[in-house]
Amino acid sequence: MGKPSAQGISQKRLIEALVPTAKSVFQLAYYGAVGSQTLLGIAALQEMRRRFGDAIHVWPFDTQFTDDMPPGPCIIVGEIYPSLLVSRATADDIKDRLQVEAVVEALTHAAPDDLKRLFEPPTGVSSEELNMMLTEEGAILGAELWGGLNTGH
Repeated sequence: MGKPSAQGISQKRLIEALVPTAKSVFQLAYYGAVGSQTLLGIAALQEMRRRFGDAIHVWPFDTQFTDDMPPGPCIIVGEIYPSLLVSRATADDIKDRLQVEAVVEALTHAAPDDLKRLFEPPTGVSSEELNMMLTEEGAILGAELWGGLNTGH
């Protein structure tokens, strides 16, 4: 028995095509599956929206990448891909934990200009593709830039 057919729906989002190592958010099983994390994240995001109301903004949907960033203090939630940062995990370590810690450290210590660049749209995509990311698919925060913020963890 093979994989079921998606009947005209791409198995990868546009951003996942730009980041070839990224697994599809639709993949629910097998090695590297992130689909269940995606479903849990959507439920958590809904609870955050209920709790924080207008103070929370989902990047890139609410912010139009960087074109409509809210002024002043607020909460911006964006999708990350921790595997873009190198991890020196050993067999005894929990790789996912170390990768998330590396992302937090990189974001915490990023220069303001570097941090701003993480929110910009990916280069080399058409206006139609950007529109698709903004209305349906989303994107990975800083997908093209993480190497420059790599902490070596």
